[in-house]
Amino acid sequence: MSNFRTVKNTIRKSFSKIKDIVPVPDLIEIQSTSFNDFVQLDYLPEERENVGLEKVLRDIFPVEHDSDLSLECVSYEIGNWACTCGKVTGIENRYKWSCSSCEKTGCSRLDRGSCTSCKKQAAKYIVCTNCLSRVGICLDVTVDECRSRGQTFSLPLKIKIQLVSWDRDQADSKVVRDIKEQNIFFTDLPIMTDVYEEGGRFKVGSLGTFLINGVDRVIVSQLHRSPGVVFSQSKKVKDFRDRPYYLARIIPMRGSWIDFEFDSNDMLYVRIDETTKFLVTTFLQALRYTRDERISLL
Repeated sequence: MSNFRTVKNTIRKSFSKIKDIVPVPDLIEIQSTSFNDFVQLDYLPEERENVGLEKVLRDIFPVEHDSDLSLECVSYEIGNWACTCGKVTGIENRYKWSCSSCEKTGCSRLDRGSCTSCKKQAAKYIVCTNCLSRVGICLDVTVDECRSRGQTFSLPLKIKIQLVSWDRDQADSKVVRDIKEQNIFFTDLPIMTDVYEEGGRFKVGSLGTFLINGVDRVIVSQLHRSPGVVFSQSKKVKDFRDRPYYLARIIPMRGSWIDFEFDSNDMLYVRIDETTKFLVTTFLQALRYTRDERISLL
């Protein structure tokens, strides 16, 4: 006799005679949860935690130039957010609400329709007056269309940037002279398929794969070398006295690896990300060390 069960809105029919003792776990839960923490798709800028893409932008910005100009990142938005008719756009408009009890409005996530001012469950999200729908994420193409056309399933990444110009007052302190703000298109970010809504929030990664040029791709977990300095003995190169050389490798938390190695003529070289090697004096000169300082270091 067969039995039916529903898993993520999918009806599955089982003809097995032995009942399941332990339910099958979600094998792609780790990948899906990790990618959702990385993109933080359906979040307001003030709700995002300092992880994933938010942390990357916070580490890079602000970019300063001669203490007169600074480029700052205000927030980012992934995907095109709009109502059904396209009249109301932006993820901020998705969480604008109004309370019928105290007649106050705001822009935040509601907890079971409870107003943040009067604490009554009389607050509702504002919908479009034209199509009477709430703002949601709009997909240009679906996963099936990307697979049939050989396209990449991605969403646009837009960043709100501020260009701040500074002046110096009589006390030699920085004073804001002008601020220019603009939304810029950054890139098309590949998204883990597919986009779905759960608990009133849009999420990604229900299938656990990326669709690149119409082909499904997966991320394979692998070990990563711990950051630090590693010393090793060269098994191939020896000096003219037939003695082995010792190599050094600097592994940063994020960025390029730097290798220090000798050649057969007892010359010290630097190699960045296993590219062409060059003399260590050139490397120190690029770090703005003077000639006397380079001699003292070597």
